[in-house]
Amino acid sequence: MGVLRKVPYRDPGSRLRHEYELTEAGEELLPVMLGLFSWGSKHLDSPGAASISTRPSRTSKPSGRLMGGVR
Repeated sequence: MGVLRKVPYRDPGSRLRHEYELTEAGEELLPVMLGLFSWGSKHLDSPGAASISTRPSRTSKPSGRLMGGVR
């Protein structure tokens, strides 16, 4: 049991890829993680710091996935 699961997907005409979706445990942990990211954005914001956003999964399941990046 973990907080993420690896799920294969393929866009039409593209190669097989994988995305990481939250497990039930991960979804329960999400409010804690978003709270920590919010706190970090407020108190530790600096140029080049990592940012986070969520977007819906490619599957029909209602869980989201996290997308990290650099501002």
